[in-house]
Amino acid sequence: MLSISRRALLRVPRQGTVWKRPAQRNSHSNSEVRKPPGSAKDEDDFRPPWVYALSRFGSVAVIPVIGLYAVFVYDWGDHDHVFMPPRRLFARVKQSFFTLSPAEEQMLKGPSSVEQRAPRILPAPPLPPVDDKPSF
Repeated sequence: MLSISRRALLRVPRQGTVWKRPAQRNSHSNSEVRKPPGSAKDEDDFRPPWVYALSRFGSVAVIPVIGLYAVFVYDWGDHDHVFMPPRRLFARVKQSFFTLSPAEEQMLKGPSSVEQRAPRILPAPPLPPVDDKPSF
């Protein structure tokens, strides 16, 4: 059965009549607003605050590490795949980082190496023996 306010909405208004929608009542008062679970920290939560910080750090740090692992380390097979261009770039950068340029090789092999320019340091002379008897 329709309530009176809804039945009034079904009537055809007369010309020039302005209809207003009836105010809706809330089923609960403002002081008793129910929040979904997990939206606010419960007062009886047994976890210390550092657990939340560690969880946040874990999400921020671990997810990018997994992504980098998937791009640069994981074995996707022998065929070309979407991560091959970044892997090739990384291999070139790594190769250039761990190899010497011709000028650097000449510097190492040439007569002006550090070992030939540095004077030899002679070992210090041995210390005299120490007597166990105190001298007065």
